[in-house]
Amino acid sequence: MPYDGPIGFARITSLIMNVFVGVVLGLVFMVLTYDPSSASAGSLARGFLQSLVMSVPVGYAISDFVPSMRIANSVADALRLKRGLLRHCVTCCIFGTANVTLIFSSCMTIMLLKDAGVMGVANAIAAMWAPAVASGVVAIILLLPVAQGVASRVSGFSPEP
Repeated sequence: MPYDGPIGFARITSLIMNVFVGVVLGLVFMVLTYDPSSASAGSLARGFLQSLVMSVPVGYAISDFVPSMRIANSVADALRLKRGLLRHCVTCCIFGTANVTLIFSSCMTIMLLKDAGVMGVANAIAAMWAPAVASGVVAIILLLPVAQGVASRVSGFSPEP
């Protein structure tokens, strides 16, 4: 897999962002589902690592196949937003809501479907969707510039004109 040029930039950015989002979703899942007074450190660590290891490849695949950043940029263009903080926040909110929803829903389905059934999965997603998406969007707004900076240095490509 080439990691230089525009394709390398996109792949590296996606990988880094999916690690960041995986960490955030793992923390949200732990906070919302574990009782820290009764869970051992090993149990918490295992649950967090399971969530991270599952969400990164799921998120990478979703980022590869769902054009949510293209859609987010199209909406920002339609709103005539120029480069800057407002455009960044709008595109990250649209992109983040779409991707985090898909990643979170996919991971919850993988984790719970066998034991909880379709309705159990739907209930779990409904109960945890808002904090998961809100946390994911904030992480994307704050960390996307970091990921793009690293990707630019590694790939030798910068999308900035």
